[in-house]
Amino acid sequence: MFLKSFRKIPKKINLRLALLYTLVFILSSALLFGFIYLFFYSTLKKDDYRSIQQKLLELWASYEYGGLQAVKNQVSVEKYLGDRRFALIRVADRYENTLIVILPERWRSLSLESIQEIYSNQDRSVVRVEAGGMLYNIETASLRLADGNLLQVGMNVEARVFALKRFREIFALVLIPFALMSFAGGAALAARALRPLGSLNRTIRTVIETGNIQTRIPATGATGELDGLIRLFNRMLDRVQRLVGGMTDALDSVAHDLKTPLARMKMSAEAALQSPDDTVQLAKAVTDGLEEVEGMRSLLNALLDISEAETGVMRLDLVPVDLSGVVGDMAELYRYLAEEKSITLSVEAPETLVVQADLTRLRQVLANLLDNALKYTGPGGAVLAVVSKDDRYATVGVRDNGVGITPEEHKLVWQRHYRGRSGGSSAGLGLGLGVVKAIVEAHHGFVSITSTQGEGSEFSFSLPLNA
Repeated sequence: MFLKSFRKIPKKINLRLALLYTLVFILSSALLFGFIYLFFYSTLKKDDYRSIQQKLLELWASYEYGGLQAVKNQVSVEKYLGDRRFALIRVADRYENTLIVILPERWRSLSLESIQEIYSNQDRSVVRVEAGGMLYNIETASLRLADGNLLQVGMNVEARVFALKRFREIFALVLIPFALMSFAGGAALAARALRPLGSLNRTIRTVIETGNIQTRIPATGATGELDGLIRLFNRMLDRVQRLVGGMTDALDSVAHDLKTPLARMKMSAEAALQSPDDTVQLAKAVTDGLEEVEGMRSLLNALLDISEAETGVMRLDLVPVDLSGVVGDMAELYRYLAEEKSITLSVEAPETLVVQADLTRLRQVLANLLDNALKYTGPGGAVLAVVSKDDRYATVGVRDNGVGITPEEHKLVWQRHYRGRSGGSSAGLGLGLGVVKAIVEAHHGFVSITSTQGEGSEFSFSLPLNA
């Protein structure tokens, strides 16, 4: 029932938190009040009980000494001395017939039924009676005398009832302003604590409504959980922006780079259609189409690899890999191509050098570097793959004595579609080194280049040893 009512509250989380805070405060205060009230009540009740028991013993002693007359005399003396706490003194025989009853003067108008109710109360409960226009709270106790008669004492506990009532009133008066203060304080604290959540809400709405993913939530520099959420959200937006940017660049590149091969395929097909009986022309059109499809497949794969690595979504199957062994295997694979061009291909590497890497991607990097070195090295040249390490990184350098590149091109060669000025008419998509850089950086490594135009180049990549 409470939860249903709570859900109807306006859906502002700071208001709900303030109400919950106030509710917790009220419940805690009520629990504390209950404990204090019970302690206060039991203490006063015990004091009254001791007073009644003491009075019973005093009257019992007087009765044993002088009978009913001694009891009357003692009560008269107490009234004279101003002790009016005890409103009823009664002695009854074993058959409950009243032998003597002493009541206050103001109780003369008390009905017989009310007096009888006081007489019959022997369980120490409080009886409320009205006399002379006033309400009294009487608690009774009784004692069986030696001759079988019953001695009964009724004590006016109005002081106790009044004290407990005042205690309840004071608690209620104190609780109300404190509850209001707790609500105001809870609302202020909730508003302050949830301020980052408000910024997050506004930023999300802005991104949804405008599509501007460059929007960021200002960092507060705090260390709370909500501030951590803000930082994570900003990082997520950075990641989304990189993904969208990579996707856009990839689509632009695909749209640009597929125009030429598609145009060539169209021209070849149209030429074949103009000579439907020329089997040689048809075969050439099919062959050209397959070559163009293979080129487009390579282009798409390279662009996807670069985009995945640059946006941080490339999946790597990291396993322990012997870098020296992989370099040796890849050099052996390209040795036939080197021999065709009369190029010497050799490897310098330690016996074993283990790194954490994706074996397939690592072979792709080495294939691009070796292919690039052989492509730009003339007949009679040499290509050397060197594997080394320091305290933090394992490095592979592919060195050639080919055409080299100019210093201003050192940074440009890693960009997609860039081909060096010294490349001449060498075939290629201009994506090989871009793929190398993307894959190496996905492994948390880095690439570098050393080159002198006309003397050769060395392309290197480094992978962390403790990845």
